[in-house]
Amino acid sequence: MADAPVLPGKEQIVTQDVLLQAQYAQWRNVAAFSGVKDPTSIWAMMVRGESSSIPFYRELEDKDDDVSAALDELKLSVLERDWTILPGDKTQAALDAAAFAKQQLELIDVDSSFDAMLDACAYGFTVQEMMFDTSEGQASIVSVDDCPQELFLFGDRFRPQTGPLQLLSSVGASSGQLVPEEKFLVFSYRGRSRSRVGRPLLQRAFWPSWIKRQILAFWLRAGEKANGMAITRYEESADDSRINLALEIAEALAQGVAFAAPEGMVIDTDLLKAAQAGKTDVYKELFLQMQYSIARAIKGETLTSMGSEGGHGSHTQGKTHQQTFDKRSISLAKKHARVVNMQYLRRLHLWNYGPNVAAPVFAWDTAEEEDLVQKGTLYSIAQRIGVPIGAAWAADQLQIPPVGEGDVPLVPNANAPTEAAPASVFSEADKTKVQIDLKDLDKLAAQLREESLSLFATRTKEIAERLS
Repeated sequence: MADAPVLPGKEQIVTQDVLLQAQYAQWRNVAAFSGVKDPTSIWAMMVRGESSSIPFYRELEDKDDDVSAALDELKLSVLERDWTILPGDKTQAALDAAAFAKQQLELIDVDSSFDAMLDACAYGFTVQEMMFDTSEGQASIVSVDDCPQELFLFGDRFRPQTGPLQLLSSVGASSGQLVPEEKFLVFSYRGRSRSRVGRPLLQRAFWPSWIKRQILAFWLRAGEKANGMAITRYEESADDSRINLALEIAEALAQGVAFAAPEGMVIDTDLLKAAQAGKTDVYKELFLQMQYSIARAIKGETLTSMGSEGGHGSHTQGKTHQQTFDKRSISLAKKHARVVNMQYLRRLHLWNYGPNVAAPVFAWDTAEEEDLVQKGTLYSIAQRIGVPIGAAWAADQLQIPPVGEGDVPLVPNANAPTEAAPASVFSEADKTKVQIDLKDLDKLAAQLREESLSLFATRTKEIAERLS
């Protein structure tokens, strides 16, 4: 029988003093994009995956409502799903282990923990420290505390970030102290080349967001000059009072509806006429395109949340975009579930039940209602044309659990009316198309039966003639 691993330490590693280091660094970077006309240096830090880019990611999320809304929608598409913990097998020990795992998740603010963990898709990775109570000789969870990403490295700075977790003594340090990873949850999002810092979606949204900000700044400046610019000319020998009077008249001309000017003062109104005739539609269109780019970068789609691009989207395009978003959501849910299983539940299980009891499994409900309805419809069609379908396989595909002991299976009622698909699942056009398809399939099935019987009769006659 294998031995259980040593219980984790109960001391907190990321203390308040350590958090203070990250807070100081964030204060120093509070300006971030302010006044930066060429953010290429910031982009270079993001491409290199440097921890110094984390504060810029945070500001990007805080200051751009399109970015924050897209991230919230992606994360909520996971957090709003139901989750369950299944036993590793049907033994009583495995059932007890699954009940214990569920109890442990319920002891903490699991929604906040999962929400912070899902930030990995935005920032590339997240780190959370787990605090345990080991006073009874077993490990019980006390809290799961989120930690700033810039406090950690996975290798010496400017080296491949593929190694064990390091805690930095100060933000920007070249290397840190190795920490026991059994006390930490590390969620790396879509790492490439074994890198544990992942690939943040905020990096893809950086340039569209920056360009959008520049357009917004231009609009604000243009708003200040909505009435155009006026020029009044004064004599070269004019004193300060004459110059100030000319400036006041110019401002009155641009902003007011009436003004008075001394006789002989020259007033140029050409710039006023040019401003009134100017068009800013091109900037509005560019602004919208940057919004679409942000939505595509984070959610993989645009039509479902922002309407059709340019007002020319179709139902088919919108459905395709929604499917892309759903796939990204399901992918994120599965990645998160793997972290929960391998780094959270498995450790708790080994400390409390050992390696000889089947470990429980955490899973998000990733089935879509429309998918299940469509599957059921396809299986019904397949049966009509004589395609054999295994009962166990179909039940698994439709996520119908097997009938347990003491339970009674439902008996099909051939006389029961057929329920139509909910309006929220199919549009009227979809319903009509399905009805037409079913009629066509019924005709095809009848035609196949008639033709098969005719061919069978002909073939039988040929065989009988050969045998006689």
